[in-house]
Amino acid sequence: MRSVIALAGTALIGLFAFQNCNKVPTASSNSGPTITKFSLPVGDISDVSFSFTSPITVNKAGKTYSVIIRKNLELDINSGELVESNDFDSATATYCLPEDQRQELISILESSQVCKSEPVDDPNLICTQVVKDPYCLVTVGDDVTQLGYASDGCGHNAVDLCDSQNTVLEAFIQKLKDNYTTYKCDAI
Repeated sequence: MRSVIALAGTALIGLFAFQNCNKVPTASSNSGPTITKFSLPVGDISDVSFSFTSPITVNKAGKTYSVIIRKNLELDINSGELVESNDFDSATATYCLPEDQRQELISILESSQVCKSEPVDDPNLICTQVVKDPYCLVTVGDDVTQLGYASDGCGHNAVDLCDSQNTVLEAFIQKLKDNYTTYKCDAI
């Protein structure tokens, strides 16, 4: 019996001794990501999409529920037509972005560069496996640039506007989310 207890104790000590073999990254071990910059060909952009969550109230079987849904606003950059859809039902609604705001968005995209970080090959770097969803999709032909995307918690493969222009675009998007339902289209 003593040999079983001694063996179990030795196994536990061995197990705990080797639990955390990973080194914690230090500032000197991380040389930082390689950043590639490129401009969006604004004249060739066909549409820009914005996704966000929104609460709605649903009545089912005499009960009321509060549900969070994902909404998508897809903007035809050339016409200013803004189509709202969601993941709750197949309904869509069409709005028209005012010309001054369409020009503001074009100006933001024209004056910005996109930064894409390449993965860092650092065996000491510990990253969470959480994908960061993009806040904006910019479509040029068959290519889609996912602004705000990152493939993990360390920001590998991160794609966003450079030099704080992302905060300018995010402020534009917030203003759009707050007001888009008032952007009625003129009767044709």
